Formats: sequence, C-alpha cells, structure tokens
Amino acid sequence: MTADEVQKIRSRIPALSQRAYLNFGGAGTMPRSSLSAVAAALERQQAAGPFSAESFLQGNAELTETKAALADLLRANPDSLLLTESVSAACRAVLWAYDWKPGDEIIITDCENPSIVAVTMSVARRFQLRINELRVCGRGEETILASLESLLTARSRVLIASHVSWIDGQLLPLSEMARLIHACEPDMVVLADGAQAVGCIDVDLNLLDCDFYAFTGSKWVCGPEGCAGLYVAPHWQERIQPGHSATRGGPRLEAGTRPIALLAGLRESLRFHHLAAPLSERAARMAHLSRVARAQLGELAVSGGVDGIVAFRLPYDFEQARANGLVHFLEARDVLIREIPGRELWRICLHYFSTEDEIQQLSFLLSAFLEKFQNHSGSSERALQELSH
Repeated sequence: MTADEVQKIRSRIPALSQRAYLNFGGAGTMPRSSLSAVAAALERQQAAGPFSAESFLQGNAELTETKAALADLLRANPDSLLLTESVSAACRAVLWAYDWKPGDEIIITDCENPSIVAVTMSVARRFQLRINELRVCGRGEETILASLESLLTARSRVLIASHVSWIDGQLLPLSEMARLIHACEPDMVVLADGAQAVGCIDVDLNLLDCDFYAFTGSKWVCGPEGCAGLYVAPHWQERIQPGHSATRGGPRLEAGTRPIALLAGLRESLRFHHLAAPLSERAARMAHLSRVARAQLGELAVSGGVDGIVAFRLPYDFEQARANGLVHFLEARDVLIREIPGRELWRICLHYFSTEDEIQQLSFLLSAFLEKFQNHSGSSERALQELSH
C-alpha cells in the first residue's frame, strides 16, 4: 500500500483530517460514505412512514443484507447471527437467558472489560453463582490451558474469555480453550468477547469452536456506535431461553427495535475496507505500523499483542493526576490514545490507514511529556501547568 493510497483513504474519513487518531479499539472513525449511507437510510425510512408496512419491509431487507455481510466477514451462516447494540448487551443476553442453578460456576479471565465483569457479577448475585478467575494476562498458551483445566469442576457452566485482550492486545488461544472445555465438559458454554478482534484480525468462526461469540461493528470495523452482534452456535439456537419476548417475529435473544439506518452505515464501512485494499495488504500494513510504533516506544512498549494494538508503560510511578495528564496533554495536541484504568498502561490502536507520521508525532510528544516530569519530579502539578502552555 503506497503513501498516496493511504492518503486517499484518509481523505475520505472526516475524523482524520486534523488529528492523529490512535484509538480504534475505543471507537472507529466512520468514512464519509458511511455517514451518507446512514442519512440516506433515515430519509427512506421517514419517507415510507417509520411505522408502516413499507418501512418494515425496508427494515427486514436491511437486517438480511447486514447479516449476510457480517457472515461473509466472519465465515458464518447468516442464520447464526443476531444483531445487538453492543458486545455488553450480547453477553448480557446470553448470561441472563442461561438456565442457572444455585452453586453453578462461571470461569472468567482476568483480562475482561469492566462492563463484562459487571454483568457477570450481577448475574452471579442474582442466581447465587460462584465466579472463578482464570489468569491469562502475560501468560503463554500452555500455562493458560493448564490453569483452565485446573478450574474445571462438575459445576462449571460458562467460560467468558476475550479473543483479543482490550488491555494490551494479547491474543488468547481461544480455539484451544474451547476444545479443552468441550472435551472435559461437553455441555459447558464458551462465550467469547470479540470486541477487539473483529476488524483488527482475521476472524474465522469455523475455527474457534465457540458457543457464543459477541462482536461489534463500531470499533475496528469503523461503523456507527450501536451496531454489534452475537454468533450463536447451531446446537444452542433452540436450547437458550430468551430473557424477554421477541417482537416483529424476531429470533430468540434478538428483540425490540433495531437501528435500521445505522445498519446501512455498518455495511458501507465493511464495503469501504473491502474496496480500500485486500485483507492481506491491510494486515501487512498494520504489522508494519506496529513494528514502527514498538521501535519508537523502545523499552516502554509492552511485549506481545496482535498487530494494531500496542500498549506501553511509563518508566516510573505516576500518580492518577499524572496519568490523566498524559491523555489530556496528547489530546490537546491532536493525538488521541487511551489509558487502561488500573493497569498502569496506555494503549495505541493503529489501523491500516494510520501513518508513520502519526506515530512519530506521538513519540515526540511523549518524550516531551516525560522530560518535563523528570525535570519536575517533586511537583506533578507544576509540570502539568507548564505542559498546558
């Protein structure tokens, strides 16, 4: 992918016109054509009458086409996909619909997003469940699998695990974990969080052996917020009991009003990436940019992580004011990254249309930030005041 090709792509994404946006794992930047697709879909919906037979037909067509596009991306059957508003909502639907008995056990990894942890704890309190933590952060496949096996009991019912960690991009051995579980406990559920995987790495659901796989179209896919989905394995499609009744003839777990206009934007974002470059070229570009970022960060970079996600630590202990100061300092200078709360980590997310110049800009500003604090190690407040000028 040439520099001219990258700039042509970037010119079609409004959010990139004046900022170094390095936070695709938080929310993606929508192409202008996706914004237009949403507006056009809203126009069609309102012209037909938003609660009319014609509008319902339009909506069903949007749902069908969107599921087909997502199925193509994930190598799945469209009938196995449900549409939700977020990954959290997808996981919540599965956990609340499961037929729990008091004393049942959930295994959850130590790299899950706080929103998923909160849902899990809520369900555990309601149904008197036990939660067992599986330590995966920074561990290799062999250690993870051994730890998982040691946690399995006759009361184990669900494993909750991210495909790619939101913390530092660690790729979990999801297919191996699923096979181990199904070999030991055939009826145990593997619920995967694919929020940081879909659109960042190549995901083939046929290879993962998951029972449920939640994903979003608003991060690496760069679609609108409010567009997410859930894969349900065929053997669970009739076994899971809905937590609420479906409407408009919708399937189990897929109920209520759908954001029809937003789905048009999601499909356009998928088309945008497909036309921009082949998947192999996009992956190669992200691998290159990740190498550049890790080289620029040097010893600050955290090892591991899939291409596209680079985490780093600062070289000395930072108080919370300093931690917040880094993110605000960078954003004030048009560079957007994020802090990982409670982990003393910061995360950079690079897409295939990110640039070496953005990485260089981040590296320069980070060096300036650290130099200022090192010169004023006794007064973080004074350093922040100087950095704000």
